[in-house]
Amino acid sequence: MAYKPSDRRRSSGEQEDIELNLLPFMNLMTLLIPFLLASAQFVTLAVIDSSLPAIGAPQTNLDKKEDDKPPLNLTIGITAEGFTVAGSANVLGGGTGGPGSLDEKSSPTVGLTSDDSYCRKVQCGESDVCSHHTPCHDLKALRELVIQVKDEYPDEENVIIAPNADIEYHVLVGVMDHTRDHKPEGATEREILFPNVVIAGGAK
Repeated sequence: MAYKPSDRRRSSGEQEDIELNLLPFMNLMTLLIPFLLASAQFVTLAVIDSSLPAIGAPQTNLDKKEDDKPPLNLTIGITAEGFTVAGSANVLGGGTGGPGSLDEKSSPTVGLTSDDSYCRKVQCGESDVCSHHTPCHDLKALRELVIQVKDEYPDEENVIIAPNADIEYHVLVGVMDHTRDHKPEGATEREILFPNVVIAGGAK
């Protein structure tokens, strides 16, 4: 029996170099990457600037003139019955609870609307496969009321939004959108209402 040199290498523990065939793996990646890119969904995110309520002692202004208007402190409470609009300057009453009151038992300043077509437009937009609830929060009436407040206090830009815990998130966003600005009839540019938002509460 003849002895081969290759047997000597195997017996000494040495291993032969094996060349890997990467062509099947590269073919797989060539087919897989376009499929993953075609099935990917790109999401557009929108951000609304807001801030948390400040914690601390109230500040006093010693140089305040007697004829100056007190700060508005516009507050919009969101409940299941509607919107309660109030302010420390007694601009609007918060239902039966009096000016500045956000009592859940008091009647809302802006109640719900039973217009089914409006509720569908607000909650579903242009979608044809969307379930909506009627009655719903009347954001249009809220904006008209906020415009009246802005006419009374043109220099104010702060609004405190206080939603109940059971309020849906899209209602909170709708309130922020309808109190930020508006476009008067016949105007070419939008007018600022209350762009500085403070969230005092939470929505589901």
